[in-house]
Amino acid sequence: MSRLPCKTTACLALAAICGVASTLLHAQDPPEQDPPKQEPPKVDWDEASANLAFALLASNYLGMPLDGTQKEITVAVIGDSRFGRAVAALTTGKKTRKPQQLPFRVVTVGDKDLLEQKAKWSTCSVVVFATDDPKAQTQALAIMAGKRSLLLGRSPGFIAAGGHLNIWLSKDNKPRYELDHKALLKMGVKLSSTVIKSSRPEEAK
Repeated sequence: MSRLPCKTTACLALAAICGVASTLLHAQDPPEQDPPKQEPPKVDWDEASANLAFALLASNYLGMPLDGTQKEITVAVIGDSRFGRAVAALTTGKKTRKPQQLPFRVVTVGDKDLLEQKAKWSTCSVVVFATDDPKAQTQALAIMAGKRSLLLGRSPGFIAAGGHLNIWLSKDNKPRYELDHKALLKMGVKLSSTVIKSSRPEEAK
């Protein structure tokens, strides 16, 4: 039997060694893992919810409970939260969109002044519940029960507690809203099909 040249033998030996080394290296590699799930983008919840609140109030899709004689829309912001301050800042000096183009007039009331200044805010066209105090919110909702004002909030169970429009944060970090359209229609608020269809029940946490 003929022998392979030394050079050829060396090449084959080197190839075998490289193959064994590659096998050993890959055997030590960690198993492939699924790529990490992407987290929903973070949002500034106070800013996002305030922007949605203003967009709804100023739009042509949500008519205010006006009696035909009003020349402005009074918006009471109850509470000292950052959300409340953002709503007040966005609304001050602005008007609703065409055709009404009625100016907003903003009234701000702190939690501690709620009952003392009841006459100041309880007759407003819109009441924004921006308080972090559950007791203050319950008191304010009781005061506004049966009145012809749009009640807008941003807390779990706000609709069930007597509110009309509640803004909430979805699991994918997007601001959504739920409204009690039957109560609003009964009160005289004009609602478009768009705003009704876009309403979503609050997700369970």
